[in-house]
Parts: sequence; C-alpha cells; structure tokens
Amino acid sequence: MKTPQDHIEFYKEQEQIFTNGLVYCQNLTEDKLYLSIFNIEQIFICNLMIGLIEWRINQNPKLQLIKAITHFEKELSKLKELEDYKKFQNPFLIITANYFAYLCNQECNLDINPLVTKDEHYNIEYYLFNSISKSSNFKPEIETSFYKINKSKKHKLVFDSYTNYFQILEAFENNENLNNKIEIAESLFTKRANNSYYSNCHKIDGGYLNNNLVIDFRLAVILKKIDYKGNSIHKWNW
Repeated sequence: MKTPQDHIEFYKEQEQIFTNGLVYCQNLTEDKLYLSIFNIEQIFICNLMIGLIEWRINQNPKLQLIKAITHFEKELSKLKELEDYKKFQNPFLIITANYFAYLCNQECNLDINPLVTKDEHYNIEYYLFNSISKSSNFKPEIETSFYKINKSKKHKLVFDSYTNYFQILEAFENNENLNNKIEIAESLFTKRANNSYYSNCHKIDGGYLNNNLVIDFRLAVILKKIDYKGNSIHKWNW
C-alpha cells in the first residue's frame, strides 16, 4: 500500500510532466491556448494535492499551497488578454485559488466571474465563497440554484454538502451550537469516497481513493471564517 509520501512523490513527478508540457506551449499561438491552460491547471492541482496530503498528515502545507496559488495566478495572467481565454478557463479552479488564498492570508488577483457557466453547482460555489469572504447575502439566488440541483439524484451529495456549509455559516451568525453541523460536514465529506459524482471531480475534492489523502478545504475555509475552536482534521492550524 502506498504511503502519503509515495503519493507526494507521485504528484511531484506529475507536476514536472505538466511543467514540461507548458514549456512546449511557451511560444504561444491561439491553437495552443487550450493546451497551455490545461497544463497550468494540472500543475495547480498537483501542487494543491501535495499541500493537501501534507495537511492530512499534519505537516505544515502553507508554503506548498502558496506556491500553487502563485504559479497558477502568474501563468494565467499571461493569457488573460487572449480572445478565447475564458472559453478554456475552469471557473471552479479560479474560486479554488481564492479559497486557498483566504486560508493562507494571501492576495489573489484572479477574478471570480459568476457568469462564465450556467452550471448550478458552480453558481452555488460562487455564492458560498462570497458568503464567506464578503459576508454577502445571496439567499434568493442560492435557493434558486439549490432547487435546480436538488432535482438530480446524481447531485444529492453535492446538495447535502453545500446545504450543510450554509447551515454552519447561518448557525454562526445566529450564535447557535455548531458542533453537530460540523460533525455532519465531516461525515458528508467521508461519503465522497463512494460517490460517483465526486469520484469524477478533481482529486482535490476527495472522491474515491483520494478521500483519505486530502481534507475538505471548503469546510476548512468556513472553520477559519467562524474561528472554530474545536478539533477537526479539516481545521487550518497554520
């Protein structure tokens, strides 16, 4: 059985492969734009996976996560003026960079655009991040997106997970007891290991075998937001 360090070494090797792929695209032409963004995003995911595995085994992941954010932002900034940039850019990863920047107390200059996709999962992600970072109230919009996503059995765990995130934030605002809702969040994250939707998501989301390697970074951001004093494997301690 592979150890966490084995997985870290694997993602270091993968990062180098995608770095080589990005070098191939450095004399950028429009037809290489998709390939460039693909390699940038894969480097980002590899770097995040290294940091998340370090976090899971209680090693300080901060420098690794800052490296991931900094490289991602730097490389994407070179492409932003190109005409088809937004067509190939993954909006979930832009929000992800902002989540980790929040955890690491770093600035992130990658703009989050709520209009780049009609995906209701993305819209909920957008509302969640802004509810955390700006304490914005999107209740009518959230309810509309939740209604649409709840109609699909495939998205039930997504629905339950994000519902729980907002319930934690609401309980915090109302000075209610948070422990039960946080325990539910931890249980919902564990369920991703056997969930077909999450097993097809990015590795950083904890589907399938990755569930025991990473943490729920969205929950971590929420726990930081509410200054949670309890214990959790998903708590940011750095």
